[in-house]
Amino acid sequence: IPNSSLTITGSTIDSSVKAGIYIGHAAFTVTNNEITSNERGITVVNGSGSPNVISGNTIAYNDSRSADPFGFLESHGNVTGGLFINSSSGGQFTIQNNIIIGNKAKKAAGAFLEFNGNNVVTISGNVIANNLSTQTSDYYQGTLYAKIATNGSGSSSFITNNIITQNTAPTYAGGAIYLTAYGKTNSFTNNTVTNNTSSNSDGSNLFLSGD
Repeated sequence: IPNSSLTITGSTIDSSVKAGIYIGHAAFTVTNNEITSNERGITVVNGSGSPNVISGNTIAYNDSRSADPFGFLESHGNVTGGLFINSSSGGQFTIQNNIIIGNKAKKAAGAFLEFNGNNVVTISGNVIANNLSTQTSDYYQGTLYAKIATNGSGSSSFITNNIITQNTAPTYAGGAIYLTAYGKTNSFTNNTVTNNTSSNSDGSNLFLSGD
């Protein structure tokens, strides 16, 4: 429902042949859920409004490698794994204290996050581990792909106190983080990024770009 808000809490969501949770054009609070063994974990398309919170969830063992990759479906997260969010309208987004483990996808098996507009983005206290990305043809790799275009006058992004370990991707961020940030204030502090692997010479634990 456009311009509405949605709360999902304390639920077990498993074995869906699509996304465990799909949210479109709404503000959301998703807390303390078990989201496991679906084609995808959480998919948010055109997230809008505030606050938007994903906290305390276990997002595990989702596998989208056989999903339809064509056309608008790809831009709606069909080839990503645990968590997909895109937002073009701006807002406050908090992703904290989630366990994102064992997901498999062609791109960004752990999380694909793309924010445009006047945003305040916080990614903190998450464990992102043992996720597998497989596609080799572009750079949407790494367990955490984050494009944070926080281009408003009050925009900011904070990535803190996350553990990102033992993930695998064939290119670029070596299973760990591909981060593009254009915000007024961006910080990457107190994160543990270890034992992530890539089979390509472009691989690294952390790939950064910005203005």
